[in-house]
Amino acid sequence: MNKNKQTLFKRVYDGIVERKERLEKGLINCIPWGLPRFENESPGIEQGKFYLVSANSKVGKSQICDWLFLYNTIQQVVDKGLNIRLKIFYFTLEMTKEQKMLSAFSNILYVKEGVRIAPKDIRSTKADKILSDEILELIKKYEPYFNKIEEIVEFVDSVRNGYGIYKMVKEYALNNGKQYKRNVEFIDNTTGKVTLHEVDDYYEPNDPDEYVIIIIDHISMISPESDNGRKMSLHESISKLSSEYLVTLRNKYNYIPVIIQQQALAQESLDNFKANKLKPTAEGLAENKLTVRD
Repeated sequence: MNKNKQTLFKRVYDGIVERKERLEKGLINCIPWGLPRFENESPGIEQGKFYLVSANSKVGKSQICDWLFLYNTIQQVVDKGLNIRLKIFYFTLEMTKEQKMLSAFSNILYVKEGVRIAPKDIRSTKADKILSDEILELIKKYEPYFNKIEEIVEFVDSVRNGYGIYKMVKEYALNNGKQYKRNVEFIDNTTGKVTLHEVDDYYEPNDPDEYVIIIIDHISMISPESDNGRKMSLHESISKLSSEYLVTLRNKYNYIPVIIQQQALAQESLDNFKANKLKPTAEGLAENKLTVRD
């Protein structure tokens, strides 16, 4: 028992020494937000942190989440040469992966060329707004950049339940690191018999500088799971995904869950509007308020 405690102490102590030395060498311990004033409060995206993005409907939750956790991180790595490896699992429950790539076209054209064009206009939706050849050429110009986005980001529109999300990301972790085990004694309360059971101890990634981000947009659109043949409610399924699956991925593998969650429709009531109470709150989270604890 003492040996295990010493091992834990040594891992934690070595970890803080390593983080100190990294900064002294000019390396990073987080991905900067690119927002200098905000970074005084929150330096950036850290490994092993859980983030929740919430707002009322149709005010840009997905857009701000994509800018902070998707495009900003990619630009930091690709354009600014940030010396980390980046992997993003994007579970897009509201849109298809093709629609997310269209959004990427819009974002990169604005960032790189100052061209403001909506995805619907890229798709030539209106007869009087046919996509110009100039825009088409610009999109083609940045094909290598979009290919880089595809290398980093795995857009997933086919997995919609909590366990499927957990299973997919866990498989990636086990393929890119080593899970150490330890034996634990279990005592049968009836017979007093002692048996040894192997359980997970700690995990070592192959690349400690890899940032693995798990984005779920949005969590209220997951498919409810079954529990011993009983279909779980949406509230229960969200709790299981957030408090069990995502917390495990954060705590065990040092991964970075990011969930988008709407505010309840009641938050947009006329009374709240009159009282200027439209700011998102923990109490106002839709479907399940317990996610804020995670």
